[in-house]
Amino acid sequence: MRPYQLKDLFTRFGFFVGEQDGKLHCTSYTKHNKQLFYAVMDVLGWPDTNATMTEEAFLQVLRPFFAHVDQSYGAFEELHINGLDLYMVGVVMQLNRLGLRTALCCEGHQGRLPKLYFHTKVMQKKAAALLKVFRIRFGNDELLLQKEGLPRLAQRLAELSPEEIPSLLSPHYYEMPQSEYAEMLEELLSIDGVSGEEHEIREHVLNELKPLLNAVNVDNYGNVYGQLKVGNGPVVLVNAHMDTVYNFEPGREIVKDGDVWTSSAGILGADDRAGIGAVLAAIKTVKSNRDFRGTLKVIFTVEEESGLHGARNSNEQFTKDVDMAFVVDRRGNSDLVTSNWGGDFCTEHFANRLRMTGRGFSRQYDRPEWQTVVGGSSDTVIWAARGINSINISAGYMHEHTANESLNITDSYYSYLLLVELITASRSLLPNPARRISNSISKSGVRK
Repeated sequence: MRPYQLKDLFTRFGFFVGEQDGKLHCTSYTKHNKQLFYAVMDVLGWPDTNATMTEEAFLQVLRPFFAHVDQSYGAFEELHINGLDLYMVGVVMQLNRLGLRTALCCEGHQGRLPKLYFHTKVMQKKAAALLKVFRIRFGNDELLLQKEGLPRLAQRLAELSPEEIPSLLSPHYYEMPQSEYAEMLEELLSIDGVSGEEHEIREHVLNELKPLLNAVNVDNYGNVYGQLKVGNGPVVLVNAHMDTVYNFEPGREIVKDGDVWTSSAGILGADDRAGIGAVLAAIKTVKSNRDFRGTLKVIFTVEEESGLHGARNSNEQFTKDVDMAFVVDRRGNSDLVTSNWGGDFCTEHFANRLRMTGRGFSRQYDRPEWQTVVGGSSDTVIWAARGINSINISAGYMHEHTANESLNITDSYYSYLLLVELITASRSLLPNPARRISNSISKSGVRK
């Protein structure tokens, strides 16, 4: 039997260890895991860092500590190593360290393949892309790897840093880096377009959409349309508006204080340039990764700020077959607006599934928990009035329509990532067959 260094064996089975003063020490997050490390070292007799053992001998020491396995768990920082399957624990701990947050696991009993579950579809896709780097196939929640190979995979994952992950994923999974997203938003915020004068921002949006979608066009009212069909599945509409409530002040500058952007004079225009940015970035991601099966439709509307006129006059035939609509035009960083004073934007079933998806997303990224809330007026009103399950998603801005308007660029970036998650998970958001909401909201936002 091949001997391994003790440090490598601890890593293979879920411990985070380092060397200090010629001794191994535990760098795990929890007090429980550190105490477990000390208990194992007591059994081993506290050997020096150069000690070696076979994996079989090390497993004999570990097994009594893994007698009670609980395969469900919460936050990574609270995860107990010996609450997981012995062969799977190293892989789980390393994936979580790298930012790929798992939900459940099973090492594969009675000859079955190991299983890994994630809180979100997007995180599952990222994990599959990373494992592909190691030529390990991951599909239908199963790892095509016998459980005896899991400790070796854990050691290989331990050699990676979180900073390396984006470049490793890029050949297999596209996600716009936050720096690129910020550059895109800064360009959008430089383009003026008050209600009724959206021609410049419309041309910019058209240039961005044409390489991405099929049948991009503009209606007589000035709204922009496009769609992408990638297989059979839900028809999903994504939407933001192109107009601002006021013109930009001549010569104004974008003032950046860390993540928070403001305008040196007048409005910033993040309402709804941030929504445009999130939609454009999401389309690029979904198209590149082909994670979505169905039809993706987009409408960028005009004259939203002056009374939802663009959406109200949009092509009803274009939205006739839409199963759900995701609008990005809400202040804050964690709101899923499912109703307003005029009525509901979606069914309770749809709202509950959104809430569950948002909760899983928040856990994965350690973000404020997305909540379903009551909101105000937006294009969402129009889509809901047409019987479409619709929501309005926070875009990261605050104090819109004022000179104090601000945009948190990180919050906006996570709005984009959530939008990708919702599009990717759209098949699971509706029952089968898809249900549309009752037409209880008028286009003015008041119950009929």
